[in-house]
Amino acid sequence: MHKKFATIMAAVVLTLTLAGNALATFADLELIRVYYDRAGNEIGTDLGKVRDILATPTTTASGSFGDLATGYVVYFALDRTTNELWATGSNTVPSTITGTIYGLTGLKSGTTSMYSWYNTQGGTNYTGLASDTNSYKGKLSATQGNMAASITAASRLNTEASLASLITNGSGSVTQTLYYWANGLTTITAEKTGVAVATITTGFDGKTTINTALTDTYLPVVQITKPPLTPSTSATASITFTATDNIGVTGYLLNESSTAPATTDPGWTAITSATSFELTTDYTFSGLEPGVPTTKWLYVWARDAAGNVSAAKGTSTDITIPNTTTPTITWAAPVAITYGTPLSDAQLNATAIDPSTSASVPGTFAYNSVSGSVLDAGTQTLTVTFTPTDNVKYTTATKQVDLTVNQAPLSITANSVGKVYGQAVSFSGSEFNSNGLQNNDTIGSVALASNGAAATAGVDGSPYPITAATATGGTFKTSNYNISYTDGLLTITPAPLAVTADAKSKTLGAADPDLTYTVTGFVNNETNAVMTGSLARAPGESIGDYAINLGTLSAGSNYSINFTGANLTINNKTAPIITWATPAPITYGTPLSDMQLNATANVPGTFTYNPALGSVPNAGTRTLSATFVPNDTVTYNDASASVTLQVNKAVATVTLGGLNQTYDGSAKPATATTNPPGLTVVFNYGGSATPPTTAGSHDVTGAISDSNYTGNTTGTMTIAKAIPVITWSNPAAIIVGSALSDTQLNAKANVAGSFAYTPAVGAVMNSTGAQPLTTTFTPADTANYDTATASVTIMVEDKKSPAITWAAPTPISYGTPLSATQLKATASVPGSFTYTPAAGAVLNAGSQTLTVTFKPQDTTTYNDATASVTLTVNKAIPAITWSPASIIYGTTLSASQLNASASVPGTFVYTPPLGTMVKDAGSLSLSVAFTPNDSDNYEAATATASLTVKYSSGGSDGTAAPTLPDALKVLKYAVGIDKPNA
Repeated sequence: MHKKFATIMAAVVLTLTLAGNALATFADLELIRVYYDRAGNEIGTDLGKVRDILATPTTTASGSFGDLATGYVVYFALDRTTNELWATGSNTVPSTITGTIYGLTGLKSGTTSMYSWYNTQGGTNYTGLASDTNSYKGKLSATQGNMAASITAASRLNTEASLASLITNGSGSVTQTLYYWANGLTTITAEKTGVAVATITTGFDGKTTINTALTDTYLPVVQITKPPLTPSTSATASITFTATDNIGVTGYLLNESSTAPATTDPGWTAITSATSFELTTDYTFSGLEPGVPTTKWLYVWARDAAGNVSAAKGTSTDITIPNTTTPTITWAAPVAITYGTPLSDAQLNATAIDPSTSASVPGTFAYNSVSGSVLDAGTQTLTVTFTPTDNVKYTTATKQVDLTVNQAPLSITANSVGKVYGQAVSFSGSEFNSNGLQNNDTIGSVALASNGAAATAGVDGSPYPITAATATGGTFKTSNYNISYTDGLLTITPAPLAVTADAKSKTLGAADPDLTYTVTGFVNNETNAVMTGSLARAPGESIGDYAINLGTLSAGSNYSINFTGANLTINNKTAPIITWATPAPITYGTPLSDMQLNATANVPGTFTYNPALGSVPNAGTRTLSATFVPNDTVTYNDASASVTLQVNKAVATVTLGGLNQTYDGSAKPATATTNPPGLTVVFNYGGSATPPTTAGSHDVTGAISDSNYTGNTTGTMTIAKAIPVITWSNPAAIIVGSALSDTQLNAKANVAGSFAYTPAVGAVMNSTGAQPLTTTFTPADTANYDTATASVTIMVEDKKSPAITWAAPTPISYGTPLSATQLKATASVPGSFTYTPAAGAVLNAGSQTLTVTFKPQDTTTYNDATASVTLTVNKAIPAITWSPASIIYGTTLSASQLNASASVPGTFVYTPPLGTMVKDAGSLSLSVAFTPNDSDNYEAATATASLTVKYSSGGSDGTAAPTLPDALKVLKYAVGIDKPNA
C-alpha cells in the first residue's frame, strides 16, 4: 500500500488536491518537530523525510525537552533546498514563533501557508470543513484529470487545554491521529472510505513515535452495470455488477435488504481476492404471489479481507409472476333423483375457491349436461369445466361427480271388458291404462291375454283376469322405469235363449200331455242337449185353461232364458185323434211344407201349424206343433199335436283373411268372411284361442260358430318382421375439420337396438359442402324386427374468422410497462389473447406496433385471428434529484455541491462549474443540464438548486461572520499541538 503524507490539524479538516509534481516535492520535505517552552525556547528535532517516515511502519525520534504540561509542540515541513518552512494556514507564523527555528538560518521571513505552497506545486483545490475526532471527508476533484491524490489531515481538537490532560492512561505521552488517503487513484464518495490511519505519539521523554502500521478501513465499491430486466415475469433475475477495493474484494452477497450484512452472514460467496471484480449472476426473489405485480429491490454487497463491507447499492424491478393457480372446485355428489326429474341448481351447484385463501373465485361453469336435461336411469357422470374471470391469476379447472338416477315407478293396468257367452275377444295391445310416464314418453303396446277370451269360455269362470305384460314400442325405455302390471277383468254374461212353450189340451180326466217347447239362440254349436228340467203348468183339473210355465227347465249358467208361455186346456169334449208322423230331417234353410206339416185327424177340421207353412226353422231339434179345430166344434174339442223335426245345419264356406301381417308387438287376429255372410267364426291359432304376436308362420283354423251353419277352414298366418322406424333429422352445420360426435350421429329408433354410422363417430369431416351420413340399425329383437337404414345430409362449412376489435391505445411514455390499458383487444367469440410484446414489456420510444393472436375457445368453429395497432411511445423525462451540501465562503464548488443524480445514466453540465470559488456568504443558485445516455428514449432535462454558503464551520449555523477565536483556530492550530493556555 502506498502511503501519502497528511498534515496534522487541530481545528479543521483540510481537503487538498495535489497534482503529481506537488506530491513528489512534498514527499521529499523533512518533518521537523519543534518544542517550545513558555520562555519561547525551542528544541527542534528532524524526524526525517516524509517519504521515509511513511515507508517505515514505526519511526522514533529522540530528544529531551521540558515538561509537556507547560510547553507545546509544532510540526513543520522544511524544504532544505530553499530554506522554506511550511507550517500554518496563513502566510505568517504566530508571533511566538519568530527568529530562528531549529537553529536554521536564512529562512525566509514568515512561513508560507501550506495551502499556498500546494498551489505553487500544481495543486488547485482545497476545502476547509468542520472536524471532530470522528469525521472526515474528501473527494477527488472531477475536473483534475491528472490528479494523484487527495490528502486529508485531521487531529483531535485541543484548543485551550493542557497537554497533561491529554495524556492517556498516565503513560506520559500524548497520541494524535493522522488521516490520509491510502489510494490516491480512487474516487472517494463516502465518509471514511479509503482512509488510512497513522498515529504520532509524543512523550515526556522527548520521543516522538510515528506508527504507520495502519488498519485497512477502505470500503469496497460496488457498481451495478446491468440491472435486472424490468418489468419481468420471472422470479429469477440476471444482474451484472463490478466491485473494486484498494486491497482486494474477497466476497460478494446479493439480498433484498438495504441493511449491510454482517461478514458472518451465510449468504456471502467467497472469491479469490481481486482489486477489481465483475460478475453476471442470477438471483431468485422470494415472496412473489402469482398474478400480483410486485416491486422488488435487489442489493449487491462486496467485502474485503479486513471485513469492510461496501455501501448499499441496489436496484429495483417490477415482477408479475404468471398465474399457476388452479382453483379448487367444490361439488358434492348430488342426492339421487328419479328419472324424469330435470337437472337444476340442486345438482348443478359447483363452486370454485382459491386453494390458498379459500376465497371464492369468480368465473363461469359449463356442465356437460345442462340445466333442464333429463337423464336416463342409472349412475350418470356429471362433468363441469370452470373458466375463471381472472385468467391471469387462475387456470381453468374441471371436476366430475356421479349422480344416481333411480327408475321412475310406472303402473300399467289392463282395461276391463265384458262379453256375452259365445263371443270371442281379441286384444290389439292398446287396451290398457298407464300411470307414471315421464318426459312425454309413450308406450306402443302391451301384451294382453285372458282365458275368458275364447267364445267357449263359460260364465261360471267369470270374471276372468286379463293379464298385462311386456310393454313395448313407443318412445319409452324400460330401463328408465320400475314397471308394475295390474290385471283387468273379462266378465262373461249369459247368452239370451228364447224358449216358447207349445199349447196343449186334454179331455177332462185324462193325463197331461208332455209339455213341449221350441228353443232358439244356442251358440257354440250347442243344442237342446244342454237343456235340463221341464216345463210345468198351473195346477188344476177342472175344465179350463191352465198356464204353462218355465218350471224347472234350464239351459245352464251360460244362457239366460227368455220364456214365452202357452196354455193347457182341459175340456169334456171328445178329442179328435191326430196322426202325425215324425218328418224326415231337413237342412237349415229349407222352408216348412206339407212334407213336414202333414198331420191328419179322424174328423174333419182345420190344422194350424206352428211354425207355419213356409217358415224356416233354425237348425237343431225343432218341435212342430199343430192345433186342430174340428168342424164339429159341438162334439169335438180342439186338439193339438206335435212332432220333432231334425233341422240339420247348413254347410257354409269360410274364407280366411288377415293372414299376412307385420310385427308390431300386438296380437294379430285373423279375419274371415262367410257364405252366407255375417256368420260368426271362431279362430284357433296352433291350438290356442290367443292370436299370435311374434313374427313367423302360424297355423290358423276358422270354424263357424252358428246355430244354423257349420263349416271351417285352415290356413297359415305369416307375421313379417317389422321394419324399425328411424327418426334422424339433418344435423346442424359443422365446421370443416370437425370430428363427428353424438351431436350429429343421433338417430333414434322406435325399438331398442344399436346403430352403425358411416362415417363413424370420431371421423373428421375434411370436405366442405353437403355430405351424406348413413346409419344401419340392428334391432335388439332380431326375431321380430329387421335391420333398417336411414340417411341424412350434413352441411360442412369452412371455419369462421372471429372479429377482433382493438382501438389504437393512447400514447404512453417510455418506461411504462404494457398493461391491459393498451392490451385490450376484444373478440366476437370467447377465447384467449396472446400479445406481442407481452404485458409488462417496456417499449422504446417511437411508433411501435402491437400485435395480438386470438385463439378462440371453440377451435372447431373458428380460426385463430390476429390484429395489430400502433402505439406511440413518447420519450420519458428523467427525474433529477439534487441536494447540495452547504459550504464556507472562500472555498470552491466540489462534488459535494455539484452532486445531482438522475433516474437514468447520463452526463451533467453544471453552472457554475466544478472548481468555481464561492466568494460571498448567503444563497447561491446552481443549475444543471442533464443529457441522458439513452437519448432515444429520454429527453434532456434541467434542474436548479439553492446552495447555502456559510461564513464558518463552527459554533453556529455558519451564516454569521467568523469570530476572532475562529480565526485563531485556523491560524494557530493548523499543524501540531496547541500550547496550553494560549
